Amino acid sequence: MSVRGATSSPATSPALRAASAGVVLALAAILALPAGGREAYAQAAAPTPEAIRAAVAVHRRNHEMDVMGELRELLAMPNIASNVEDIRRNAEHLVRMMERRGIRARVLELDGAPPAVYGELTTPGATRTVVLYAHFDGQPVDGPGWLTDPWQPTLVAGRLEDGARIVPWAEATPPLDDEWRVYGRSASDDKSPIVAYLAALDALRAAGIRPSVNLKFFLEGEEEAGSPNLRRMLERYRDLLAADAWIFGDGPVDQSRRHQIVHGVRGVMGLQMTV
Repeated sequence: MSVRGATSSPATSPALRAASAGVVLALAAILALPAGGREAYAQAAAPTPEAIRAAVAVHRRNHEMDVMGELRELLAMPNIASNVEDIRRNAEHLVRMMERRGIRARVLELDGAPPAVYGELTTPGATRTVVLYAHFDGQPVDGPGWLTDPWQPTLVAGRLEDGARIVPWAEATPPLDDEWRVYGRSASDDKSPIVAYLAALDALRAAGIRPSVNLKFFLEGEEEAGSPNLRRMLERYRDLLAADAWIFGDGPVDQSRRHQIVHGVRGVMGLQMTV
């Protein structure tokens, strides 16, 4: 199952396909494949892409509902970007999620800005470092525009706007259909990629495969507000966030359902116009 970005109106969004296993698989492959220039990184036999995919598929089958449970818990936490108290509660929860996996994690503070979350996982012998980015804040909730409670993640056997039925979580059994959706604020933009990052790491560990790079996590808490303090945050923690590359888990699934790796990310330009 793979993540699907929210493309519908506020009345039916955000939605994602029933779980993020496709993203888990792709990310696990990226992180576990050999990286150039890492001669000191000794491993008896580097895993092949096929072996990684097979290992992740097994982990997905065995733990699909565990992954969904962690996503549901995260989605149930209000996260409107303008509510600093809620953003902090989300940040502290994310720190605990990472710490459970042995990731050194902390909340990043900046005067006049909501907190961000940082995590670090070092691979002995690795010479490259990759930062995994996502954001955990969300857009304001327009109550009349929602068909379900935005803070109660709802499983739907398809699209609500097409009349698909709501599936009680107690009746959900794996494997979940690829076209089923979870409705809730920030389900696809952008909390599910965070869970996918961590599930990918879980899958690699379960298979005895360690990442070929050092990992850092940067989870932003004000992306939906336009990231007004992001530049200051990056400047303040420049040394902490030093890396060879960043991977951004924020974007829609192609309509073909094929996985995409896009080299580069879109930017934002703001302006004021007086007429």
